[in-house]
Amino acid sequence: MYGIQDCRIVSGNDEQNFRLETRRSGSFDWLLDLLINKELDYETQSRYDLVIRASDGGNPPNTAELNLEILLIDQNDNQPRFTLSRYHALIPENTTIGTSVLQVAATDDDDGENGKVTYYLDPQSERAKYFRVDPVTGVVRVNKPLDYETIPNFRVAIFAKDNGSSPQSASAALEIDLKNINELPANISLTFLQSDGNKTGKISENVRKGTLVARISITDPDSPKEYFDANITLLGGDGVFDLHESSGVVYLIVVSKPPDREVKPFYNLTVIATDAGEPPLHASYSFTIWIEDINDNDPVFTQQTYTAEIHEVAEPGTYVVKVSATDPDDGDNARIRYSISDRTPTSWFQIDSNTGLITTKSAIDCEIEAQPRLSVIASDGGETPRISSATVIITVRDVNDKQPEFDQSFYSASVPEDKAVGHCILQVKILFIVLRCTVWLLM
Repeated sequence: MYGIQDCRIVSGNDEQNFRLETRRSGSFDWLLDLLINKELDYETQSRYDLVIRASDGGNPPNTAELNLEILLIDQNDNQPRFTLSRYHALIPENTTIGTSVLQVAATDDDDGENGKVTYYLDPQSERAKYFRVDPVTGVVRVNKPLDYETIPNFRVAIFAKDNGSSPQSASAALEIDLKNINELPANISLTFLQSDGNKTGKISENVRKGTLVARISITDPDSPKEYFDANITLLGGDGVFDLHESSGVVYLIVVSKPPDREVKPFYNLTVIATDAGEPPLHASYSFTIWIEDINDNDPVFTQQTYTAEIHEVAEPGTYVVKVSATDPDDGDNARIRYSISDRTPTSWFQIDSNTGLITTKSAIDCEIEAQPRLSVIASDGGETPRISSATVIITVRDVNDKQPEFDQSFYSASVPEDKAVGHCILQVKILFIVLRCTVWLLM
């Protein structure tokens, strides 16, 4: 009875994690087996300090105690845990490469390498390549240039993996939204509606009020919702053109009053689009609208009456006078040709149809007409020509180019003998001048 009678755990086994099993080994020796009584968890308690006591059957009994330290070896039985299931950040689109965006964090209840966490982004995602994460600290930084207009937001997975021999991992959602920066002005495109090929702005000068001239489209590569409350203005036009809004992004240039090509043959216009950013950005588009001529003007002579002098002995082709007319129209509508009206009674003169130079065509006779009048016509080259006329008065200077001629080669008269001295007895004509001759009776 004074041998070993009892062996038990007397301290450090409050949760009954261990138990003793005893068996005899001979007459005096006991073998003690310390068994795990329930599942152990390193993360809950990694060390146990047990006190095992053996006692004999004396009264009082004699005892002996054994201090037993039990250390648990960690197993990689826990996966990392992120502190958040979703991480979100809002950054400007012009954030530079290397800038910190946010920091993620994950923990692992395991110990040692099993509890050390390494971070990485989804390697299969193209969008994830715009960012990089520090594998140790979890700091996410910009890795490539960002552009709101190309990719406004990023939704990628971020992972945390422990360093165990059989690693465990966890994931979280990484959401990064870009804040649009007003970095680009509006885009302005223009289509001419009245021109062949829509490449050149042309309208006729007799166009009606309200005619559509061009369509303008306005787009902004920045966010339409944030910045595209744009102010659109039209510069130039002198009141001939106006800008009408068709929709929020389409504008029309219309004729507000008919143009006059002879006053102004073309108009330089500029459309300016100012967005609503801070600071606002301006875009401009300049273009020219040409006014096409119509034949709406008569030729105008520099004088309504031209005068000239010429001797009647002038040879054919002799210069007389030069007439000139102008036409404010354009092209063929302003190309003038000259002619002498068929109603002009004489054919002594001719005119160069291109220059307006009048020269003699044939011999001139002052005795037939001393001051001929020509009606000169200027006509333009329009499809329906317009004409005007002027008068050319030519004074023909007489020269002594003819000898006197009697209208008869022989004259006879009878005179009564009783006629007094001085009595006219005969009248004769020399050329066209009537000469009265007095034949004096001398006896």
